[in-house]
Formats: sequence, structure tokens, C-alpha cells
Amino acid sequence: MKKYRLSIIATVVAVLITSYFFVILKGWSGSVSVVTDYDAEVITPTTEDTAFGDLFEYHYVNDSLPHYIYMRMRDSIDRIKAEKNPKYMASGEGIFMGPVGFEKNLKNVKIGFGPEENDPVMKKMKDTMDNLPSYFPGTSKEDEDKRMNYERELFVRYNERSNDLREQYKARADKEYWLSLTGYKTVDNTKFLIHNNKYYLAVVKWDSVKKRNSNSTKYGHYIRKEIPFRYSAEDQKVKIPISKGKYNFLKGILNVIIFVILFVTAFVYIGLPIQVLLNISRGRPFSRQNNRAFRIMTWTLIALGLLSIIAPYLIHLFYIQIIPSEIWLEQLWPRIYSKLYLFLIAAVIFIIGKAFAKGYRLQEEQDLTI
Repeated sequence: MKKYRLSIIATVVAVLITSYFFVILKGWSGSVSVVTDYDAEVITPTTEDTAFGDLFEYHYVNDSLPHYIYMRMRDSIDRIKAEKNPKYMASGEGIFMGPVGFEKNLKNVKIGFGPEENDPVMKKMKDTMDNLPSYFPGTSKEDEDKRMNYERELFVRYNERSNDLREQYKARADKEYWLSLTGYKTVDNTKFLIHNNKYYLAVVKWDSVKKRNSNSTKYGHYIRKEIPFRYSAEDQKVKIPISKGKYNFLKGILNVIIFVILFVTAFVYIGLPIQVLLNISRGRPFSRQNNRAFRIMTWTLIALGLLSIIAPYLIHLFYIQIIPSEIWLEQLWPRIYSKLYLFLIAAVIFIIGKAFAKGYRLQEEQDLTI
């Protein structure tokens, strides 16, 4: 009977693990299908409304031009649009732990800007590199070697000067500080923009639905909705502006939390297993110390799994008043699914721990009998 029960447990565990990896291989994304009562959407563009800046503008470039000219014109247009409406600029520095982090970036920096552009020393070195043949007019191998060595040395000095100037510029430039929350998506057709140094969402207001015999069409237009933070659709991130003092304070706390979690993780999942193996090697596999180690490993893993699942929603509660309904947090079930492996590992450790605990009780009974 015991053998039969054991085979059932092993079979159930094997089915669960196999199903988990089967779903992964099938590419299940945790998406939810949305059923609508219309077949098409028509959104009226708002190119004439200056309240949206140039968010909806499209600048035509003749595609019959040579490719390099076409790409240069397109890049110039994209660069100008990005400078006028900086939807998101990658931060120079930052720290993240799970769904929350703190970032800072330089304020009002133009794309492609380099502080070395106006430096006279850099200009002189660049002019020298451009005119090296005039400084070394000889054609012999010795002259070519001199030119190449000088060019290599000048190139190194040029890069060092450029890096120094960039670091000096970063140190004195104004910065923006952010509390960043990850895992946020927007409703379909919603766009983020910055206009007159304020943050907005361009959201669709549906005006009417035209029904036909076989299908229907939904008509709407964009309206502007002000929000108190930046949003990046590329990495699904909400960036709430904070002061420099709050940034430094919260970043310091997060650093402490990260090192505490790192210490606990190393202690529980590296230190304790080593201790268990040492006890086994010393002929004490069934001991109170080993039983305690398995319990700690099991409950710590469960706690970390639950914390990683519910932490984004707990943090979201603090900012639910400022985050509009057009920006929503990832659904709970996909997040649970992504952490399911932690609970499977915890279950395995728990079962092994129960086996060691049973051995410990049998050993105690045997010692008492003797």
C-alpha cells in the first residue's frame, strides 16, 4: 500500500512539472482574449491640434531618393521629433529590485549632444588628426610608422579628453530623479507625450458605433489627459518624479534591502545545504539541525515567491490615485505562473525535509529502545 501511495505522489509531481514546461514550450503568454461587439475602429487623426505637439505628425520623405540620402533625412526628422517630444530618455544611473527602482538622468539633454563639441583642445586635436598627412608628408616606411604612432597616441588622448569632459558635464549638469515602477501597460491606441514640460496621455474617446448587417465600426477621436509622471511603453515603466534628497534616501534603503536579501539567500540556499551535507558526511544525516535547515529553506522560498508576486500590487496601492485607468498593471495570474517554479522547488525541499524528519524520529525511537 505504501509503495502504491508513493507511486501516485511521484506521478502527480511528474505531471505537474511536465505540464509546466509543456506550457512554456507552447509559448503561453498569459494574455487574456477580449471580446468586442465591433469589427473595426476608426480614430480621427488630430494633426491640426497643437495641444498634442507633433505626436501625430508624419513628415513625408520621397522614397525614390538614394537610400543613404533617404535614411539621413528620416534620421534627422526622427531626431528633431524626439528632441521636441522626449517620451523617454534612458537613465545614466539607477538601481532596481524587482518591480521598483530609482533612476536619474541628465535634464534637457539634446540627442547626440557631446560636451566636447565646444572644447578648443578637442577641436585642435581633431584638426590635427584630419591633417596628419601635412604634418608627416614623407612616404618612406619610417615616415608612415611615425605618422601611425602619432595618430594612435593622439587618438588615445582624444578619447581620454572626451571622457573627462563628459564626466565633468554629468557632475555639474541638472538632473531629473525618478521612482520607477515596472510592469505597466497601456490601453490600446493610448500614447504618451510631453508638451510644455507637462506629461499627458493621448487617449481615445469613442463617439459612436455604426452597425451594419454583417459587421460594425467604432468611431472616435483623441483627447488629452494630464498625468503627473512619465511613461515608457518600450519597457513598460512608470517614472514618478521625486526630489534629489528623496532619491538618495530611498536608493540607500533599497541598497540595504538588496544586500539583506542577498545575505539571506546565500545563507539559506548555499550555507544551509553545505551544512546539511557536512552533517551527512559526519554520519549525522538525521538530526534536529538538518530538520530545521529544510524547514527554513522551504518557508523562505515560499515567502520569496509570494513577495515577488504581490509586491507590485502592494506598491501600486500607494500610487493608485495618480495612475489613471488607461495605464494598468500586469494581471495577477501570469505573474503567479512565472513564479510557479519557486513553489515546485519548495514542494520538493519540503518532501525531502519530511523524509529526513521521519528518519530523525525513527532514530530517536531506536535510541530510546536501546
